[in-house]
Amino acid sequence: MSLERLLMRGYFALVEPVQFRLKKADRLRRAGMAGIGGLPVATLRLGEPDTPLDRQMVENHRHFISKFMRHAADGPAPSPWRGTASVIDLDRFTDADAYIRTIKKATSRGITRELKGARELGYRCGTFDRLAHGDDLYDIETSKLFRTGGPVLKAVGRRLGLGDAGVGHDPWLGSPSPLYWTQDWGVFIPDAAAGRERLVGSVVLRRIGNSARMVAIMAHAEHLSAGALKLLFVEIVCRLLARDEPATQGVRYVMGGAMEHGKLGLLDWKLRLQFQPHLIAEQ
Repeated sequence: MSLERLLMRGYFALVEPVQFRLKKADRLRRAGMAGIGGLPVATLRLGEPDTPLDRQMVENHRHFISKFMRHAADGPAPSPWRGTASVIDLDRFTDADAYIRTIKKATSRGITRELKGARELGYRCGTFDRLAHGDDLYDIETSKLFRTGGPVLKAVGRRLGLGDAGVGHDPWLGSPSPLYWTQDWGVFIPDAAAGRERLVGSVVLRRIGNSARMVAIMAHAEHLSAGALKLLFVEIVCRLLARDEPATQGVRYVMGGAMEHGKLGLLDWKLRLQFQPHLIAEQ
């Protein structure tokens, strides 16, 4: 096991549960919840996949959701040492237009002005090939020393003259299954000096049954204030709400980490984009 993996395992095992416990009551209050007992339940249907690769994806997702509080009927009473899942229930919205209207109303048009401003600056979103953008991905990841999920050891290494721009392998990219797949989504900006579009933000989107999980959400530090990451996030949610192909039909929940993650600015970002705290159940 690499030193990076060892350190991150220690962080998730020892530091993260303490953060969950210390932040929980305040985060629930800020989300308008009186306590754990009143939380809605996200009932995940992970399915019973046929192929070994799809089964591996389900087990990977089960490991991910194991850090969150479970509904009491689905196991032991919710533990304050576990995180509170931040979830968007897409069934709240009839379509993408309804979602846009909701975030516009919730933010007094603030977010929609940010999205318009980002588009006017030239940002655009879409799927991409990570192998063709390895250097951009490395620049994004190492532009900050600390992110929501913890310290960025690659950023530390780069500042010490260590590490490289190697791209991680994802066995689920390009999966033919409509229920179990991974897509790389990115936000781009024209780079006149380089004569190309530069990737400045990315999200790994994974579908597992009736849920879609956003993994490794990050933008280059220089582009965070321009609304690039908000634009990327909203376009992904709208794509899922289109429900116009088998790969997006039946997705009910969008999962985005824990409500206790990050600073209050991130919590506000999540609430404005319609994430809500949930307990997790599995069916």
